[in-house]
Amino acid sequence: MKKVGSLALPESCIYLGKVMHARLFPKPHKFTYRVFSIFLDLDHINSASLPSALKIDRWGLFSFYAKDHGSRDGSDLKLWANQLLENNFQETAEKIYLLSFPRILGLGFSPLSIFFCYNDGNMYAII
Repeated sequence: MKKVGSLALPESCIYLGKVMHARLFPKPHKFTYRVFSIFLDLDHINSASLPSALKIDRWGLFSFYAKDHGSRDGSDLKLWANQLLENNFQETAEKIYLLSFPRILGLGFSPLSIFFCYNDGNMYAII
């Protein structure tokens, strides 16, 4: 966690979790599997503090491509999010984090990209 004033902001990391699906009709069926997602500080997306296995905008076992998120054209994600915030709330964010899934062996499965937007150490918007 990074300290901003008296508040602590998160740092880029990997979250581990499980996904479960169940249905009862027409025939009971259930499965569970493990997943992981990446939580990235958009100010430090090319930082050495990211896991070395995560490649940025290039192929790797695990890779993150800006073009998979935001405007989907590879442009700056923080700029995209701040333009959206400015157009809707007349305010931009000091810090923005992205929670999503990386590509694995070049294959992308990104059903959700969540942008967490902070000002003065407080989250004020989620895109």
